[in-house]
Amino acid sequence: MTEALLSLVPLPPLLSMPRRSPEDEAGRIAALHRYGILDTPAEEAFERWITLGNQLLDFPIVAINLIDERRSWTKAGCGLDQGEAHPRGESFCAVAISQRDDIMVVPDATLDPRFADNPQVAAGLRFYAGAPLLTSDGYALGAFCVADTRPRNPSAQTLDTLRTLAVAVSNELELRRQTAAATAAEADLRVALARREEEARSLSMLGSMTRRLARGTDADQVRDEACSAAIEIAKADGAVLLLRTPDGGFAGPVPGLAAGEVRLAPSEQSLTRMASSTDAATFVADLRNDPRVSHGRADELGASSAVVQPVSIDGDRGGVLVVYWREPRDVLDQHTGWLLSMLADEVAIALHRTELLAKLETLSRTDQLTGLPNRRALDEALTREVAFARRHDTVPTVAMIDLDAFKAYNDRYGHQAGDELLRAASFAWGSLIREDDLIARYGGEEFVVVFPTATVDCAEQVIERIRAALPFGATCSAGIARWDGREHADQLLLRADRALYEAKAAGRDRAVTAPA
Repeated sequence: MTEALLSLVPLPPLLSMPRRSPEDEAGRIAALHRYGILDTPAEEAFERWITLGNQLLDFPIVAINLIDERRSWTKAGCGLDQGEAHPRGESFCAVAISQRDDIMVVPDATLDPRFADNPQVAAGLRFYAGAPLLTSDGYALGAFCVADTRPRNPSAQTLDTLRTLAVAVSNELELRRQTAAATAAEADLRVALARREEEARSLSMLGSMTRRLARGTDADQVRDEACSAAIEIAKADGAVLLLRTPDGGFAGPVPGLAAGEVRLAPSEQSLTRMASSTDAATFVADLRNDPRVSHGRADELGASSAVVQPVSIDGDRGGVLVVYWREPRDVLDQHTGWLLSMLADEVAIALHRTELLAKLETLSRTDQLTGLPNRRALDEALTREVAFARRHDTVPTVAMIDLDAFKAYNDRYGHQAGDELLRAASFAWGSLIREDDLIARYGGEEFVVVFPTATVDCAEQVIERIRAALPFGATCSAGIARWDGREHADQLLLRADRALYEAKAAGRDRAVTAPA
């Protein structure tokens, strides 16, 4: 029972954990078995990371592989089946976790003496990159990897994305272990329910709270779950989670206040700011007579006593959890204080996970070369605009732009110069569209501009400015189409594409508008 309770204590985010020596294989195997992940069925959480990896990284094989004494076992994968196993001696991931580097890249396995005779290479595998899945105490359980049947030279951004995905999966493993530990602790304490009923209730609550926080996918959901759990734990009348803002202040919604939220400026001296600079909770028995407290807010909430619990996010005191009671309390009992501290640690882990989810979600909708929205983001936005137009009687316009003779440009100046032209064009064009308009990279040298409310004349004027702003003496052609009031988003885009084809056929370096 003690071991289960200790396992609930969150550890620092895995990005900052030191890595164990590869020679400590016995310790690594013991850590792997502690996580209870081997030979388990498919789980949605891990499948979701594979789906994101497949969207973000252009590889036919994306997998989460775990390495035990004799095999490489796939927990989730694309191109590899869940539960698939290969001998450890043939596993690239087994080599990856034995390296000191945080990521192993094999551009061409046929040229690498470690893998040239590998059966997987004989079967066609050429490229591999794997980032280790590290436990909270620094052991590499396996790797998040990508592979291909042709040699590859991945960009630094691709490797950064792979590394981020490995950190996200490592955190998922940690959350899974902590949830299992909470469940085990709950089961153990139920056996002693007659003797220690209050402790069993608290640990049951803590286990439920951990599972609820682990399901949170954004900061608002985590905030709601955290405040609900704090009220339940402390038998309080209200709770508020304030998070640090980019300027160094604190902010958060506060039900019960007329303003609806609290915003503390960086220079504002308050109990919240003072408490955020400490490691321990601050309890105030009499809010109305404490000079550190904003008495106006306390009076509006009807709060008499409160505790302010710091929340450390990624090693930084990034928030505070304020729990208050309307009836005065003389002291904060030790058990409640411990539970609130545990809650704050779990909230920190959940918020760190939502940050990773948000980052990966942004990456999945952003073109890595230009920084513009990608085709996936464009499809979603255009579908939204057409649906909005059907309901509100607006008429969107779409323009498809294609750089003229781009292949010849690449052949003459090189692909790096071609990439620089695409980046420069994207930067120049971004300032020429209105705030409500959208410009996205459709693919290759093609771009699409969506005008939700512009007339055709207005769209034509903007497109001419865009064409004139194309740098390095390059030219482009464009096709413009206005929604006919009936067609689907893909049909509207197809008409713009046909108009672009007409512009190309007429000699390029011009714009053509599709007939209404």
